[in-house]
Amino acid sequence: MKRKGIVIFVIALILISCTTTTKIAPTVVSESATSITSNSSILHGRVNPNELATLYHFEYGIYGISDYSFSTEKESAGSGSEEIDVMSIISSLSPSTTYQYRLVAENSVGISYGEALTFTTVAVPPTVTTQSATHVTTSTAQLNGTVNPNGLSTTYCFMWGMTTNYGNITTNTSVGSGIDTVSVNFSLTELTSGVTYHYIIVATNSSGTNYGSDISFTTPIFH
Repeated sequence: MKRKGIVIFVIALILISCTTTTKIAPTVVSESATSITSNSSILHGRVNPNELATLYHFEYGIYGISDYSFSTEKESAGSGSEEIDVMSIISSLSPSTTYQYRLVAENSVGISYGEALTFTTVAVPPTVTTQSATHVTTSTAQLNGTVNPNGLSTTYCFMWGMTTNYGNITTNTSVGSGIDTVSVNFSLTELTSGVTYHYIIVATNSSGTNYGSDISFTTPIFH
């Protein structure tokens, strides 16, 4: 009887172990980004919580520079046993820039990372601003402005003259292909005293040309 009882106990343990499900970390899949604009995108993926309360988020950053510098808010994926579709909207991106991202999910067992994917934001023309002239004398003045290449190789110039038809153009100058705003200027000489001059800044890249607003200055009268 004692041996029979031991056999029954062992069988019961085996049956219990067979019916006990091992808990595992979430299963995650990164999917292609959609609705990509010059400064925003929607990131997609799938999460299986594997029957444990699970949170997910996306990590992202500029590809090759700051791959995962940013993260979306953590959100619940529930505690089910089937895959669910998840998404997050990201904004404040830079134009013409490649970003890398991945889906991350965690439960009480561990953290899972999806495959790293990339997308490139839409290219746009340069952003330009005409700024007030400085160092104005009876015969000289410095024209000022700012240019943001928005990630594409960009050149700029100033158009200037005594009317808004301008008539004069400075030499096209490269301002690079960065994503930051750069201050630029050009010095005019041999101006006429006591005359009002108009000018604008113009910048061009492969996505188009943008014009700054018209600004004027008047040279002092020579005494």
